Parts: sequence; structure tokens; C-alpha cells
Amino acid sequence: MSERYSGYDVLARRDTVSWDAATRKVIGARLAVENRPAFLGPGAWLTLTALCDRILQQPTSGEAGRSPAPLAAYVDRRLRDDRRDGYRNAKLPPLREAWTTGLAALEAEARAAYARPFATLHGDGRDALIRRMAQGQLKNPAWADMPCEVFVSERVLPDIPGR
Repeated sequence: MSERYSGYDVLARRDTVSWDAATRKVIGARLAVENRPAFLGPGAWLTLTALCDRILQQPTSGEAGRSPAPLAAYVDRRLRDDRRDGYRNAKLPPLREAWTTGLAALEAEARAAYARPFATLHGDGRDALIRRMAQGQLKNPAWADMPCEVFVSERVLPDIPGR
């Protein structure tokens, strides 16, 4: 997955007129989230972290003078606090159930396709599963009645910050 604005670093603009005080406060709070699970179990946490790494690629630790933003932790805290949108697509279960089902199903798909956990797949393997998920092509029984493409469009992409 290619970088859209190669060389542009939005966080480097933090102390410029590009950001106002409210933006600094919100982004500062997001970056301060401790990068560890508070809701998900260890396996689901690894799957979520690997998914976030492919959905929104970031500089590696130390690159650009900072650590990557804790995207998985931000989603996990939303799940812990059960912060719902106030509406949901009728094809999806509520927030927590959608995420736990989706992560378990993605893990089941990785094991079926590659005989390995999703988090241990290289980028191409992860990308292939994510692409097939977004196109509605994953059919493992672990998805239950939840359409995988709706999970991507209504949960994964909106819930991962920075998208």
C-alpha cells in the first residue's frame, strides 16, 4: 500500500499555524494513549495491531524522531469504553461484537489461507486478505452473518484514526 504524500509529515506541523490549540489537544490525547490492550485479548490485539499497520502505514519507531501513533490502542480504548456512533448499519452487530467477530474471522481466514496467524504474515499476505475482505470475498464461517466488506467500510476504515 503506497504512501499518498511521500515526504509530508503532518505531525511536524504541530507547532505551526497549521494547527490550532484544539487540534493540538485532540492529537496530543490520541498520541498519549498507552500502546497496550485494555479490552481485547492478546490474540485479537495482535490481529488488530497488524491490521492497523497495513491500513495506515506509519514511520517505524525512531524514524522522524518519534514513535508510531498507537492506532490499535486507540481502537481498543473505544471498544473498552463502548463508544458507539449513535447509529449502525443493520448488517453489523454492535461495536464490540462487530470488532471481536471481525478480528476473529480475519484470523481464521489467515490460518485457512496461509496456515499462520494474520500478525505473522508479510505485508503482501496481509494486504491480499484485507483486499479480499473489502471486496466481500472472505466467507469463513467465523464471519457469522456479518458481511466482511461492511465490516471494513463501516468499522475498520472509520474507526482507525488518521483515515
